[in-house]
Amino acid sequence: MMRKHYCLLVALLTLLPAIATAQQVRVLHIATTDGNAYNIPYADITATTFDDGRMTVTTPQGALTLPVTTVGRFCGATTDNACQLSIHYDEAAGVTFTNGLAHRGVTVTVDGGHVTVDNPIDDMEITLSLSGNHSDGSLTYNGVYKCSLSLDGLRLANPDGAAIAMLCGKRIAVTVNGDNELTDGASGTHKACLYFKGHPEFSGSGSLTLTGNTNHALATKEYLQLKKSFGTLRIRSAVNDGIHAGQYFQMNGGTVTLQGIGGDGIQAETTDNPADECNGQLLIKGGNLTIGLTAQDVAGLKSDSLLTISGGTVTISATGAADKCVKSGTDLVVTGGTIALTNSGNGATIDGDTETAKGLSADGNMTLTGGNITIAMTGTGGKGIKVDGAYQQGDPATGEGPVLSVETTGASFGDGGSQPGGNQPGGRPGGGGRPGGGGGFPGESSAGSSAKAIKVVGAATLYGGETLIQTATSGAEGLESKTSVTIAGGHHYLKCCDDCINAAGAITFDGGITVCYSNGNDAVDSNYGRSGAITIGDGVVLAYTTKGSPEEGLDCDNNSYIRITGQGYGISAGGAQGGGSSSSSISGASQGYVFSTSSISYSAGRYYTLADASGNNLITYCLDASVQSSLSFFTAKGMVKGNSYTLKYSTSAPTDSAEQFHGVFLGSTAKGTTSVTSLTAK
Repeated sequence: MMRKHYCLLVALLTLLPAIATAQQVRVLHIATTDGNAYNIPYADITATTFDDGRMTVTTPQGALTLPVTTVGRFCGATTDNACQLSIHYDEAAGVTFTNGLAHRGVTVTVDGGHVTVDNPIDDMEITLSLSGNHSDGSLTYNGVYKCSLSLDGLRLANPDGAAIAMLCGKRIAVTVNGDNELTDGASGTHKACLYFKGHPEFSGSGSLTLTGNTNHALATKEYLQLKKSFGTLRIRSAVNDGIHAGQYFQMNGGTVTLQGIGGDGIQAETTDNPADECNGQLLIKGGNLTIGLTAQDVAGLKSDSLLTISGGTVTISATGAADKCVKSGTDLVVTGGTIALTNSGNGATIDGDTETAKGLSADGNMTLTGGNITIAMTGTGGKGIKVDGAYQQGDPATGEGPVLSVETTGASFGDGGSQPGGNQPGGRPGGGGRPGGGGGFPGESSAGSSAKAIKVVGAATLYGGETLIQTATSGAEGLESKTSVTIAGGHHYLKCCDDCINAAGAITFDGGITVCYSNGNDAVDSNYGRSGAITIGDGVVLAYTTKGSPEEGLDCDNNSYIRITGQGYGISAGGAQGGGSSSSSISGASQGYVFSTSSISYSAGRYYTLADASGNNLITYCLDASVQSSLSFFTAKGMVKGNSYTLKYSTSAPTDSAEQFHGVFLGSTAKGTTSVTSLTAK
């Protein structure tokens, strides 16, 4: 009877392909005595035989003989549905699988909970689905063609190696469904808990939790992408990097959380071929990314080449010594997104070199044209932004820019204080005069490192955006450039213990509004040492210091080095010139100006108006702190050489300003009520 049953079945098979629809395929389903199953499309079958409980199915690729328990049929939705392999892990019952590709040479080898799939097919994409639970299991996949991997509620732990190793150097489309968790073994030689030899692209609304007990949690030899449709990835812990991409990493969506990592959060490494697409790049385009760093001298985001953030939310907290929240091997570009960085890591001496913590750090240039960026540094010697090349903030074409807040509260590191990072006495005699800015404080050695909000080796140019910078300790400057600083647009407020703006070269205000308030040093300090050290173009600068002589609002070692080239506004209040010339003349000024050596007493909370002889308001300004100014500077649009001007104050803020920012009011008709001083322009 059994032979007759199979003869009838074979006869039926010859008729089924004719009634299959164009979109569906008929599949022979064979269940075997070992609990596994095989699916073979009818269209591929040329003959079937059955003998003594074993069925042989012949296809153009060869014959497949299986120990059969039952034989049936079903109609697949598409051809792709027939071309898949599903593996189910069961702690008690063991591993079972359904192989729809055995007739094409795909083999599945099971050893306890460990599964090896060998796929020789080089002209068709297969789908591999994994589900179930096993505490001593793994998957190793060997293939030569792109494929799809579906994680469908999988909990897999391998005590001795990787949980999943996809040894296929092609594109792997990974779909995450339900809750999945993978854990690898400790002290192994494998690269990651979840490893891809090729380039995976993740999608699916499920969650994936990884624990890397030997090396990385997730690693790829080539690129790694998280698509907009991706769900959740959690890195519970990793001995080394949380995610390590061998070509580039791109995040378009999803929620990613990394914690308990011994290396970098996400690292993108270059391949051996410089022509590879986006080689060494790290790109954040969307989604929500949260990283916690505790190890020493590691980075939350680290790229070997360009690092770009254009969207999404990036939150990184770091506590390890010399940690970098974001570090690029070449340029760093931010065009959008929300970035929140907190770093309490102290400075450290590593391999004989002084290393300090950073918020945003670029080995090349840095460009910030958009986004909302908040950086808080509390460790010794911390740098909110560190750029080895040039720094650009804002778009020169539109004047748009980021909303940027940088605060540092940490003391200096390694400068001879009572302990590493000990705070040093503020102030330095003479004002100005320290080449390149920074350094030069009593007790600060060449190996010391002061905290800085923004430190730039190349030129710093601000075209737009809104900036809030605050520092709180000696030596902690706001914006320092070893080359030059140009402010061409935007609104910028700097409240610093040390210099608010310091440059080895020229400092130019040619657009926007800049307010600099120092309570321990100069407000603006150029060490250029020649004409044009500080230039007032078409910008606005209010610069004042409460430190007293010899610290100044505008310090360039010689007042004659100041240039006025446009129709901007410059107000300076501070101590007398501490060194160089106290000249009160500027050659070639494009508008009137005044240097006043008469003592002017400014009080916080008062609104001071500079007006012409007819009472027309040129500018109104308010200081955040009281200042006893023994050297004051004034220039404003409309000032004419030889004309008289008055400075008066009131206690009410102007209400009709065309533009106002942090105590600067432009275009108002407000008039002061109490006289302070009279001025005559040169």
